[in-house]
Amino acid sequence: MMLRVATRLRLPTAARNFSSMVSLTVNGHPCHATISKSVDNKKAILCMPGALGTGATDFGAQLTALAGEYSVIAFHPDQSHNQSVDFLEKHAHDAAAFMQALGYGKYSVLGWSDGANSSVMLAADFPQHMERLILMGGNAFITDEDLSLYAAIDDVSKWNPKRRDDLAAVHGGIDALQAKWTEWNATMAQIYNDKQGDICTAFLPDVKCKTLVLHGENDSVVPLFQAEPAMCSISTAASRPK
Repeated sequence: MMLRVATRLRLPTAARNFSSMVSLTVNGHPCHATISKSVDNKKAILCMPGALGTGATDFGAQLTALAGEYSVIAFHPDQSHNQSVDFLEKHAHDAAAFMQALGYGKYSVLGWSDGANSSVMLAADFPQHMERLILMGGNAFITDEDLSLYAAIDDVSKWNPKRRDDLAAVHGGIDALQAKWTEWNATMAQIYNDKQGDICTAFLPDVKCKTLVLHGENDSVVPLFQAEPAMCSISTAASRPK
């Protein structure tokens, strides 16, 4: 196993924490995390990013706002999995191994978009590690409506400039981002065709920790009805309007 700690990032003194980039090879895959540790480092939150995102691009607010009380581990999954229909489960297993390597036996998980789906799988497959689970904007399955929504935003040059530029900086430029987004869309279509659109519905009943489900009423990419499977199938789930 390989461990590398990179340069600390500057954060407000009031947060009483430090932020660093940590790189580990887990399950044979190179993974990274941006980590802000609390003073006592007793309570931890693992943050799982959305499609093509990283912990740094998707959880900047949490890295600063929560780190006074929690150690925040904002995960950067290995994006080379994305051509596989089980890439989200691979992300989940890599994240669990990453947390174990860091020495965290118990932690909460906050997942957004694709990261919410991976978080469901992590909670189901590794219940012994789970404290609480927060799911934001996840979708347990894909419909033809979802594929149409993805097709409508297939050109990254038309994305919100800030989001596009943040992700382009991570992936090596606009052209590289476009290639990865096209690849992601192809994988979603393959899941729809080969797995009847199922992403993580089979995992939902095995989630036993306290769970909060959040979903935006005006989400333009993941419709509100996508929150229903988690609410109905996770016995410990509660919902809040967003």
